[in-house]
Amino acid sequence: MRRMTMGWMVLAAMTTLVAESARAQPSEPVEPAYAGADPIGASGHPGPERMKLRDPVPPGYHVERKIRTGLAIGGVIVFGAMYALSVGSAAGTNGDAALYVPVVGPFVAAAHLKDCGGALGKLLCGSEAFLFAFDGLAQAGGIFMFAHGIGSTKSELVRNDVAGIRVLPTLSPSHAGLSVLASF
Repeated sequence: MRRMTMGWMVLAAMTTLVAESARAQPSEPVEPAYAGADPIGASGHPGPERMKLRDPVPPGYHVERKIRTGLAIGGVIVFGAMYALSVGSAAGTNGDAALYVPVVGPFVAAAHLKDCGGALGKLLCGSEAFLFAFDGLAQAGGIFMFAHGIGSTKSELVRNDVAGIRVLPTLSPSHAGLSVLASF
């Protein structure tokens, strides 16, 4: 009975998604927000400084690629919070030293659980094992979020006449350092 109910729920959800996506399709081609825009501003008002890249680059703009800082910072926070809980638990009176190892430590600690006799002991061991697994998966997720945020880029359009200063790392066989680029 439960399996049949779950199947109907999945079917209803899929039907709703298909109906919503069909309804969201525009009937006519939509002109991009920046179509025909004059970035210098014939009317005296310049176009927006930054826009999302969707269509061909309009005149007066160029494409800039940036890392996904929000995803990277979120990953550091998730990993740091969960790892801090692991280290705090390892430092406790009966802590398992395996918890000092990031990502893998919580799974090793779950395998080392003892004293699971009786109904209450089995309940407590099951809860601890679940929390250790959650801790390890959250740490792994945080590392993945950070790596994906640093490794992937997003593109946006930037107006050519926008002034700015950029500091970039420089690396060559003979030296390493920082380069400062400025536009006015």
